[in-house]
Amino acid sequence: MTGADGVGKKRLAVEVAKTLPTHWYCGQAIGTPGIAEAIEDCGEPCLVIATDADQRQDIPDLISSLATVRTPVRLLLCLRDTNRLQQTAGLPDTALSALTRAPIVKLGPIGEAQDRIRWFHESVRAYAAAWKVPPPSESVYPVGDDGDEIVVLLCRAMLSVLDQTRARAVRSMPISDLVDALWSIQVARWVEAPDQRLPESARNEAALSEIVTTLVLGHTTTLGGIPRFRSTSSDVLARIVDWSAEHRLVDGNGPVNVLPRLMVGRIILQTLHREPELARPMYQDVNAATSLAATLAWAVNSHPEHLSTVITLVKASRRFTTTMIATLLKEATPTPELDSALAKFIEPPADGELLNILVSAEFPQTRCAQLTAVVHEIRRTSGSMKTLAAALMALAQLHANLSRPRVAVTCATEAVRLYRKLAKQEREAFEHVLADGLRQLGSHLLGFGDPKKAIRAAGEATKIFRRLASDHDHHISGLANALHLLARCRADYGDPHGALRDANECVAHRRTAVASNPNGERPNLASDLDSLVVRLYDVGLHREGEAPAKEVVTMYRELATEDPVLYQRQLAGALTNLAICMGELGNPTDAFTTARAAIQAWQDAVPGEDFDLYQSNLANSYFTFSLASQRAGRPFHEALISAKKSLALRQRLMKRNPRRHKADLAKDLVLLGVLHAEMGHPRLGQQLTLTAIAHYRRLVKAFPLRHRPALANALHSLSMCYVTNNEKAAAATALAEAAAIDRGMLGHNPGWHAPQLACRFHSIAALQMRRWDHSAAIAALDSSRSILLPHVDKDPETHLASEYCRTTTELRQIRSISPAHNMDIDLRIVQLARQTRMNQHNKGSIT
Repeated sequence: MTGADGVGKKRLAVEVAKTLPTHWYCGQAIGTPGIAEAIEDCGEPCLVIATDADQRQDIPDLISSLATVRTPVRLLLCLRDTNRLQQTAGLPDTALSALTRAPIVKLGPIGEAQDRIRWFHESVRAYAAAWKVPPPSESVYPVGDDGDEIVVLLCRAMLSVLDQTRARAVRSMPISDLVDALWSIQVARWVEAPDQRLPESARNEAALSEIVTTLVLGHTTTLGGIPRFRSTSSDVLARIVDWSAEHRLVDGNGPVNVLPRLMVGRIILQTLHREPELARPMYQDVNAATSLAATLAWAVNSHPEHLSTVITLVKASRRFTTTMIATLLKEATPTPELDSALAKFIEPPADGELLNILVSAEFPQTRCAQLTAVVHEIRRTSGSMKTLAAALMALAQLHANLSRPRVAVTCATEAVRLYRKLAKQEREAFEHVLADGLRQLGSHLLGFGDPKKAIRAAGEATKIFRRLASDHDHHISGLANALHLLARCRADYGDPHGALRDANECVAHRRTAVASNPNGERPNLASDLDSLVVRLYDVGLHREGEAPAKEVVTMYRELATEDPVLYQRQLAGALTNLAICMGELGNPTDAFTTARAAIQAWQDAVPGEDFDLYQSNLANSYFTFSLASQRAGRPFHEALISAKKSLALRQRLMKRNPRRHKADLAKDLVLLGVLHAEMGHPRLGQQLTLTAIAHYRRLVKAFPLRHRPALANALHSLSMCYVTNNEKAAAATALAEAAAIDRGMLGHNPGWHAPQLACRFHSIAALQMRRWDHSAAIAALDSSRSILLPHVDKDPETHLASEYCRTTTELRQIRSISPAHNMDIDLRIVQLARQTRMNQHNKGSIT
């Protein structure tokens, strides 16, 4: 079982033990000696619980001892960090195999609002019974929030019993206030107790906080190091120590027993902020500094508002700063604030020791700062060109993950320049490295929002890999990688047919690579097929995309079963694309179910190093779900809520990388505009859509082929808002511009733009009926029908065939009725429903 401090691992382990049959024995493994004999003496099945397993060094010995026992035995490990346990020396292969699988349980913040209320009442009753006092009256007021952990809930219950006058306020009290209130109650009880060992100078909250802090830190100078006790006699200090031991404030290893760790963490941080000299004895040797940093790590995990105090203490450690930073990186819960603070310690030119400390992927800013310092050191010492190029390329990826695309492009460009020199000197050794560097540069250029330059880099990489693959089969995988990127670049530039051609070739080469290396290349094939699905969608080949979309989902389900951390995100993206495909093929119910599964898959996934990419893809899934729920006839608020969630994510992403996310932001604005228009708020819908159109017009100037289709759709949506506001002339102008864009794009991508143009004419017909222009409506419907007819002949099963039949029926109805009746026949309502489909060309596919 994994989870952070205080989430309830030990409590759950006890509950597991309670559920076992009565003939089972259960116990906690305090140490290894004698445990095998004790289990053998039981003669019955045993459950052994090992807590803090990632902090212990005897786990390999414990597992080896249990392996010798003939009695059936099960070992339950409770820990915070699986990776740390995996790095333990001497861990048996069987244990490593078990740890590479997903943990049985991963505990996090506790359940829904109703769960918290129920558990809170259970805890309140338990505390009241233990202390033999009447419990406060129960109520259904909310308790805590979604971020609360079990220990916080228990503290709330404890305080509500101890201070029943404010039992209701306790339910929503900030954690810091909650802990302070409990500590004040504890201090008051100690102060009031008639124990002469506690002198008057120690009978206040500040003094007791300093005593607790000193004992937890384990100073060699003990209490005599506290300024207020420097003139206190040794006999008095000894009595204070005796009092502390009797009250079990600390055990032999230092942590406080009688007080919740949540409380102790705040006491320590507040005290060291007020009296930083109490930490000075911990700067005497490396072991003491490591111990101090470990204590600060678990304290700041629960109280991140005291991070500045931790950083001040690290700076004060001077010669042990590197030791303390390394310990914090190992022990503390990663947060962006802590990551940023630690990264500032590693600015070039950095201390040599800082360049060698282990920094996990969970601290990306610190890793980036460390590698920047490494690059600086390589330049300063005139290191090898190969080493510098490799470091620059790795640094480019770190900057890209941190949403610094411009810096990423700069680093990758310099790395490619160095690889070119190396390839000229040793072609056989470095040509494939140059090709892969060009591929990475193309990826960073695409992330920066420059698909034209990205095509050049990816195209050169493809050319080199194609030549290499013709001589050596082991370069086929590199060729497929380059083609995969080239397809993405062409799609972003607005060349969907070129992108489809590259995607098809990529899949063909990847299948060849899979035949020789199935385990290594199967995940890549799934990614390539996913890209092919999107490329088929881009040219309107929805039916052709259905089979690969289902194949991708099947493959990622299997891969996610083997490694959920690595492949859950890809499964979520594949489900999103499959939902879009189902919607285009006229299966709204299946599309809705699949889109909902995609969002759940994203929420279950670990974000990974590139958090912006995760958020962008999650936004795509919310966008797709909004469309799918509308088309499936679901309650309207479902579509609106999902669309707003997508927009909120895009707005955050825009602040970090506007060039990359502006088009997606405009897409979300158009969707919200349509939804508000349908809700009867056309003015708001018009305002949102006009904002989107302004974005699209700027994007069209830079990349016309890529963004003209989206501009046409936004103009169509704007016409709907104008119609609702009875601004018929403005609506006609917007529709005419949208139709003109589609007509101009027919030669570029007929599979996509012909159906879109048919939709424009259908909407023009609806508008002309509202303007009493019977002949113009008939002419527009005739144009729509003639555009749809070739697609019906090509595939009678497509949804375009049903559109054609519906158009023909409506055309027949209009022709059979006198214009004087102004036969609207709900054409406007029909076109509103169709608009949701039309907006899907702004695909919600994986980025």
